[in-house]
Amino acid sequence: MLRGKTGGKVSWAACEDVVGQAVSNVITRAAEGLLGDVVNLTAYLRRSAWNLALNQLNAKARQELVGDMVESSATSLAPSPEQVAVVELRHALQEFIRDARRKSSGRRERDR
Repeated sequence: MLRGKTGGKVSWAACEDVVGQAVSNVITRAAEGLLGDVVNLTAYLRRSAWNLALNQLNAKARQELVGDMVESSATSLAPSPEQVAVVELRHALQEFIRDARRKSSGRRERDR
């Protein structure tokens, strides 16, 4: 039932863990006298399990969001292929100009 309510986003193993934790929480609260006059213990247990499952889903969504943000910032810092090509072309052009100047200055000295 819990897996169905989450649209299958929570695995069977995670559902078992959530239900186990919910039962443990309800038993602990009952032993401490914190439940008071809970009329429907089954509904309370279901709600507790649902809340724990939602907490898990929210935590997973936050982790994915942070991961996406980190990945996005890493890729945005890297230069695009076009930017790399422009820089390489600029360096090649500067080297060509330097070589041309060296050759022309060498010819002038020979011509003297």
